[in-house]
Amino acid sequence: MFAVFKRLLYSLGFTGAGYYAAVRKKQPIPKLQPPVVRLGGISYVALAHDIPELQKCKLNDLLPDEYRPVVVVSIDKNSSYATLPDWVETTEDDVFSRYFLTDTVIVQGSRQDVERLRRSWPTSSSWHPTQFLSVPTPKRLLPNGPYFLGAGLRLYQAWRLYPDTQGSFVTPLLPTTVGAELSSYDFRPLEVRFDDIWTAVAVPSRLYSERSQSKPLAGLRFSIKDNFKLSGTISTQSNRAWCELYRILSRNIEGMQMLVKQTISSAQIENANASRPTEILYPEDFFPMENPEQQALVERFIGDLESAIGIKATKISISERWRVSPPQEAGGRSIQEFLDKVAYNPFYYDGYHEYDAFRKQYKETFGKPVYVGPYMRWKWDRGFEVTEDMKSKSMEDVEIYRRWFEQNILHSTPNGGTSAIMLIPCGSSGPKYLGHIPYDSRVTKCEEQLPVVGSIIGAPGSDLLLTNLARDALEKAGRPTTVLTGRNMFSAGVEG
Repeated sequence: MFAVFKRLLYSLGFTGAGYYAAVRKKQPIPKLQPPVVRLGGISYVALAHDIPELQKCKLNDLLPDEYRPVVVVSIDKNSSYATLPDWVETTEDDVFSRYFLTDTVIVQGSRQDVERLRRSWPTSSSWHPTQFLSVPTPKRLLPNGPYFLGAGLRLYQAWRLYPDTQGSFVTPLLPTTVGAELSSYDFRPLEVRFDDIWTAVAVPSRLYSERSQSKPLAGLRFSIKDNFKLSGTISTQSNRAWCELYRILSRNIEGMQMLVKQTISSAQIENANASRPTEILYPEDFFPMENPEQQALVERFIGDLESAIGIKATKISISERWRVSPPQEAGGRSIQEFLDKVAYNPFYYDGYHEYDAFRKQYKETFGKPVYVGPYMRWKWDRGFEVTEDMKSKSMEDVEIYRRWFEQNILHSTPNGGTSAIMLIPCGSSGPKYLGHIPYDSRVTKCEEQLPVVGSIIGAPGSDLLLTNLARDALEKAGRPTTVLTGRNMFSAGVEG
């Protein structure tokens, strides 16, 4: 029952969707790797910034392979030496460091403001630049932050390199230029290694992006799955035959832009007037869990939700509600019988036929069937058995189940609200409550922490409300709302 219901979440509007676009082959971008600069024991790549030349000034010529660390700061008529140390001291960034506070500073502002700042800078300060370079424009072209200055007054953004010791990334990428609009980006692989073993991943300074109401995600870092197609890269689909056929892809980046814009739009939704749920549903179809420690975590979280919302959880049985009040189209079938292949048929049909063109083009090009791994072959074999009529009938049944679910379990309320929220052990939608429990690993031969994942689901459109409810419940209970990097999600002794 649970496995069927979980697959149905994909059909009930509880998940997002990827964006795809037509692609065409493109000549590979020359493998011109950016220079690697070592500063203060940290490795950086220097990415040339797409800006006009800096204002001409007296500066000793730099050698072709010399990169001087500098910072870019923006000033106005109210800026002074006293305000700049505040900016430095309050900066929290893993790319910026005091090693960038050298004798050269690049200032954005009017000539009068730059000259006033230069004259008023005390020689007794811990940071005493002697070279003030300015960007000759009233508009701000450069984001504040750390840079490298190269020969010919060429400016480079400083991207810090981290070793990918866990092999998490298929291909680390860099934009071919920085400072341009997103739609003009091409990307190229970063072919740098630590100790000749670990692939290097480059990250920009968070100072390059200022968070605002229109850019609430600025400064955050995202990894992109390799099924998204980015110009200048190979979208691998985790398959060598796919790479062999399609090679480098040229593509408008509108799909990724659309994804980012929709994410930002969702983040900006004001749902202060959203109707709060009047029920917390605890489905006995899925609970209690077999592992008592996992179940204890779930029950603690239910208690957190009850305290935050001010209502008690209600135990329900979805199967029993169906038995008492089934849809007419069920024809006397139980919910298990009705949902038997409802999610299975569309999932495997689409999973097979979305690769029709790939299989056809590969065979025409190379004269042999495409090779895929055992799981994908098994999945394709299942999809080959599902007809279009079978898929269509299942989609009709999905709509029947959706209507019944909204009438009998939970439904949308005004302004992005939901009549109820329901916990399920796992799933693909809604904010997830994460905890961990100890277990003895047969791999490491040590006690490790096993993640425990649960989901809160609500009516379609209530995503932001669900996020806020989960956050409020965790904060009021004094539980962590962020997870750590590394092998454990929470600090030792911190209960999820």
